[in-house]
Amino acid sequence: MEIMENFSLKDGREIVLRFPKLSDYEAVQAYLEQLATETIFTNQYPGKPRPTQEEFEKAISNCWMKLALEGNKVVGLLSIHPHKPNHPWLNKTCSFGVHMLEAYHHNGLGHHFMEMLEQYAKEHKMHRIEGTVRHQNVNAIALYLKHGFLIEGMKKECAYINGVWHNEYMIAKILEAA
Repeated sequence: MEIMENFSLKDGREIVLRFPKLSDYEAVQAYLEQLATETIFTNQYPGKPRPTQEEFEKAISNCWMKLALEGNKVVGLLSIHPHKPNHPWLNKTCSFGVHMLEAYHHNGLGHHFMEMLEQYAKEHKMHRIEGTVRHQNVNAIALYLKHGFLIEGMKKECAYINGVWHNEYMIAKILEAA
């Protein structure tokens, strides 16, 4: 049985949030290709080779992921990657990725994704959530800080985009013990 959640954006558009399926391959690829043309705040880039369907299947089975869809169009994605789930010292940490198409910014979806991230982390007894964000991505940084993340450091000149080096902040949130 598929678990879906309806979500209303601030501007009234209706979004469905659900786990990806193998049949979403084309829609997810179209989303990633559009995302790559809209922003440098992702690791997607114009002309990035598409993964095979087998690689897509592996990717969606190796992490917890939710798609945001308007109709059949993917407009956003939240992914959570537990670190070393079988390691006794590192199994309480996860990293995450949040992104959405530009037309869906500032409509509450990012906040909802962050709430889903924290809910997942608590349900799976995670202690630490971590990620990286390009230092110029002020909207994402404000979102993460609002949700209790702290900037722990900076990776200097780690992304060379359009002839310019970019820094990334390392961010994290420590959750209360369950």
